[in-house]
Amino acid sequence: MTRVPKVIQGGNYQVTGYKTRKWYRPPTQQEIDAFEGVHVAGRYRRCVQIGWRCPCCNRTAQELIRWSFINGHTNRLKYGDEYGMGWTLALIEHHCHSGDRDGWLPRFPVTLICGDCNSADGAAKRKLRLPEWWSFSPIEIKQFVTCVPHSGKTVIDYEKANKIWHEISLREIRASVSRHQMRQFFQGR
Repeated sequence: MTRVPKVIQGGNYQVTGYKTRKWYRPPTQQEIDAFEGVHVAGRYRRCVQIGWRCPCCNRTAQELIRWSFINGHTNRLKYGDEYGMGWTLALIEHHCHSGDRDGWLPRFPVTLICGDCNSADGAAKRKLRLPEWWSFSPIEIKQFVTCVPHSGKTVIDYEKANKIWHEISLREIRASVSRHQMRQFFQGR
């Protein structure tokens, strides 16, 4: 397979590297205009209509569109090429996993973010060996993640993520424990 140089330019960024034709190509404006949203079609259309931007990386819904492997057999047949590749994007309802714990309140409300930023939250937690029940908020993710439109290229500043964890975790854990203890007290436990 032929390797083609990848150069993406725009705004204040330029990314260079190599990917195969199978795995990379930027969308044309015509392809962006024709994009339906695959498995998140309704959510994508609403985001485009209201001018939504990911609160972490600031990309528009249209800037999330990228050439990638289409998940799901039915969608792959409908939207994919002979390799199962096609235009896709991910829009995720990011939530605080501490709210999943019995009696604990979430640190932030459920927030729509892009799949790359949601993945960066998980990658930072794994690399830094943070508790599974703790999540970075969208405002915190914004401080350590940089994403390039249409590429899936995500840069994570792990040092910054670690600093955020240390600055916030003790304060948040103490507050969550206090709320949990107060709730137990008032419930007569």
